[in-house]
Amino acid sequence: MILKPCRYALLLVATMLCCACEKAVIEEEEDTPGTIVVGANVVLNVKSNTVTPLEAQTRAVVNITEYCKTFNFVLYQGEKKVKAITQKNTDTDFGQVSMMLEPGTYQLLVLAHSSTGNPSLSDPKKLQFTNEDHYSDTFYYYGELVVTDDPETHYIQLERATTAVKMVFEETVPENLCYVNVFYTGGSGVLNAVTGYGGNVNSQQEVSVGVSKKVAAKEPFAAYIYTFLQSDSCSLNMVVKAMDKENKIIMERSYKDVPVVHTKLTQFKGRFFDPMNTFVFTAETDWEVVDTIDF
Repeated sequence: MILKPCRYALLLVATMLCCACEKAVIEEEEDTPGTIVVGANVVLNVKSNTVTPLEAQTRAVVNITEYCKTFNFVLYQGEKKVKAITQKNTDTDFGQVSMMLEPGTYQLLVLAHSSTGNPSLSDPKKLQFTNEDHYSDTFYYYGELVVTDDPETHYIQLERATTAVKMVFEETVPENLCYVNVFYTGGSGVLNAVTGYGGNVNSQQEVSVGVSKKVAAKEPFAAYIYTFLQSDSCSLNMVVKAMDKENKIIMERSYKDVPVVHTKLTQFKGRFFDPMNTFVFTAETDWEVVDTIDF
């Protein structure tokens, strides 16, 4: 059986050191079955999912087991969480779990992400991610699972939940640039898996992206910022600081009402260190440019 997402509305590749104003409770992980359990009446499989990484230089798709580092499989009945299994990409049968369940109707949540630790999983409407390491591209499924005594394999189709902003400095950056700090508001660190949108939390998020010598010398600097939006189109307010190794500011610029689109990538490129330069924001839908805004 193929399970498709149930919802009420349609819906940073450099080395990262991140922190956030939101704090999530890291839940204890249950033991993960390494092989198919003999006699199991439920098998959940997400291995067949392919995705297009937002960080990719090309539009090539990859298997989700190669892209995400963690899967969370969670079962609820009513308001109660009854079972949770966490898989890491080092686990056997990553992307597939089996279990023995009592016959009945459950609500199933599946998350695929690369964040450090687990989000809070007690309420599918309030999946709060920790930003201890960094927010990551995140995929989800939420829907009904009917269990009988007859064994059945369910192939889960995941959808992207995150919105991303890509910043590109089209210039030679200063030699003393160590990292770029981005503070932004307007998004959320909480996912409502029932709707596929961000939770009703206007968060303050912050990410610091390290700059390697290779990037500084040969390639444009690029940083990725992830968040969850509360509607199809929103805007972010961003403060971007270029920092040296002694944590002193080299350049600071603010951007208001940066346009972003739910589950899509917005790029802006320009000469950050030239105060006379205007960044160009480009919102992409299905990897086709649909809007360009001088900012």
